[in-house]
Amino acid sequence: MIKSDRSLKNKFGREGLKMKKGSREYNCLDELSKTIHVELKNEERSCWGAPVQFTEICWEIIKNNDFNNLPTSFYNLETELKGFLQYGYVKRMNPSKAFVCGALWAATRMTGIESRIEEETKQLKDLAKKYLKYKILFLEMQKKPGITFRELAKKTNVSVSEIYDLLVIELRGERLFSYSNGRQKHDKSCFLGDRGEDLLKFME
Repeated sequence: MIKSDRSLKNKFGREGLKMKKGSREYNCLDELSKTIHVELKNEERSCWGAPVQFTEICWEIIKNNDFNNLPTSFYNLETELKGFLQYGYVKRMNPSKAFVCGALWAATRMTGIESRIEEETKQLKDLAKKYLKYKILFLEMQKKPGITFRELAKKTNVSVSEIYDLLVIELRGERLFSYSNGRQKHDKSCFLGDRGEDLLKFME
């Protein structure tokens, strides 16, 4: 059992957490996640030390915006807690353990959401940098939803074939836009999606 007998500032230093694989912080979060995962299934005991320290680390991660390299055990615990709430296992717990479970779910959920937002932002920044020269295509799609490949080619001086290769083949699966199925390449209509709108913000 891991006990929270020292503050995180004393344990990890005043500069805050550094969530890097192999670091003390990483190993501690990994061990805590695994410990709590086991304790949740133990109906006879309610552990407080590990959840308290786990929650403190989650808040430090959010505060320091340090979401890189969260251990797999963290996401496994998040999934386990979600299952506990979805399938009503919490109702069969004693009140103190149910309270701990709720607090842990809040901590993992908030950290997990922020982690995914951070990862999404990184991906969009990388895409924006890589495809900056095609910014004009996305701007025209934004101005006129449903614009055809032929119209895009006329307005941007980019050939229909290049537009097709970029939008239909190279960026397929990036969820930046949608397009209708025209009989010919130049007949396809494009619609910029929410993620495409977000991408444009990083192209400024």
